[in-house]
Amino acid sequence: MRAMFTNSVVPQLRSLGLGGAVIVSRKLHCCGTGESNIFSMISDLMVRPANPLVGITVSDGVISVIVTAKAESAQAAETMLDEMSGQLAGRLGDYVFGRDEQTLAMVVGGLLRSKKQKLALAESCTGGLVGKLLTDEPGASDFLIADVVSYANSAKVGLLAVPQETLHRHGAVSEEAARAMACGAVECSGADWGLSITGIAGPSGGTAEKPVGLVFCGLARRAANGKAQVVEVREWRFVGERGHIRSRAGMAALDLLRRALLAGN
Repeated sequence: MRAMFTNSVVPQLRSLGLGGAVIVSRKLHCCGTGESNIFSMISDLMVRPANPLVGITVSDGVISVIVTAKAESAQAAETMLDEMSGQLAGRLGDYVFGRDEQTLAMVVGGLLRSKKQKLALAESCTGGLVGKLLTDEPGASDFLIADVVSYANSAKVGLLAVPQETLHRHGAVSEEAARAMACGAVECSGADWGLSITGIAGPSGGTAEKPVGLVFCGLARRAANGKAQVVEVREWRFVGERGHIRSRAGMAALDLLRRALLAGN
């Protein structure tokens, strides 16, 4: 098909006077907020028709702002993209985590690598998904020490040293459990950072108090005395089917770590 297009289609397009223009696109990837908020921040830049043209797509918690420019040369199109991308980045701030082919896991891995810091994961409802995302790119051994999939309470106690009393009083899906899991990931592995996820992915298991979609994420880091220190614990309530909740939980956890790394914690 490439040969057919090059040898047959392109000459006909040029004979009709339709050739010569260059169309170039760029993506800015965002997370940590909803599509409606991103739209409200840049809606005046999305008017149509326009050149460059700005649009939004969403997939698994990642909001991609796509900029498309048309010009007589690639250099002119790239200049238009640079100007519009600068405006968009200025408005969206730290919601933007990457561009084009960059993934959130790739960006987080790059930050850990550049800081020469190590990470240990403690996953429950995501079942190793965050570890999978981080190891999709080669070289993850530079920064990832361990991924403990502590699905059962016995694993949380035995592998992460989560106190049995914490699980008994607050349950496995709780702020307290996420906090203890993150600290356990640090102290049991020797990592600089511990990132934990615990939640109810469904479709069953939810209650009025703890519905399907409830997720807690804990982030801890190693203090100067070698002990784990909690940085933050976040609660989310995601809506959707099981796979969607797990995916959103994994992305939210990675974004929590990204922001802490950028802040220099």
